Amino acid sequence: MKILSSSLEPYTNTRIVLLPVLFLCCLLFQECSGDKLHKPDNKAIELNNLAVKLYQDDKIDSAVVLLNQAINIDSLYKAAHSNICNYLWELKKNSEALTFANHYFKIDSINGALFLGMALEKVNLLDSAKYFYNKLLTGYEKLPYNTLDYMSKVNIAVITTVTGNKEKGLKLIDDILTQNKSLSEDKLEFIKPFRNEIESYQGGGYLEFSENKTSQYWISSDKDISEIQKYLYENGINANVISKPGGYQLELKDKFRDKALKLGIVEQKER
Repeated sequence: MKILSSSLEPYTNTRIVLLPVLFLCCLLFQECSGDKLHKPDNKAIELNNLAVKLYQDDKIDSAVVLLNQAINIDSLYKAAHSNICNYLWELKKNSEALTFANHYFKIDSINGALFLGMALEKVNLLDSAKYFYNKLLTGYEKLPYNTLDYMSKVNIAVITTVTGNKEKGLKLIDDILTQNKSLSEDKLEFIKPFRNEIESYQGGGYLEFSENKTSQYWISSDKDISEIQKYLYENGINANVISKPGGYQLELKDKFRDKALKLGIVEQKER
């Protein structure tokens, strides 16, 4: 079966997200990668690409089998490592994912640090995870900050917050928003909710940003949805807003609960 019609190129497909309402994939920080010279084996690329297709068809177990094969063929193949970690997390096989994340870190001390940190969080070792997030920050600090793209800067702000300096993380986000006037409006709108995430950060690690555990709320209003979203954002709340007769149903992370209740937003208790 041909996966790509042209030359084989590796690609990834992840469902990990950092914020509700928008998405932030687990970025592979190519600028920081220490191994730019390795050319993946073509067979490993083919297996990775087929695994991604299987994953998109919700055949995750089969995808993991193929990714194992790809890594056995080419143990330095980074895309297969990132994919297999994400897929194993989705299958709740966190200990298995930790094994692959450990190896990923050995072949790529920057990208691997992010995945190893998340893998350690998944097995409730947040303090150990922060050690590797600090390594990720160290990798970034070796680069001229002004050469980084806006999403790399956002990730620096997030990781800075997670490693214990929320005040600095908030300042970094504010700087991105004020100093990147050349960014398109959609990119600025993508960045803005990170400020609320950082401002309301509760010490839950990188997974506080990446996992979508939400509760249901209700706001009565005759305003249009864009006005409601702006109102919530300006009051420090990120929300998934669903239009209903007489108002809007909101999906909020628990970190935004207190702010929502102060605005008179009603929490919908589970029955």
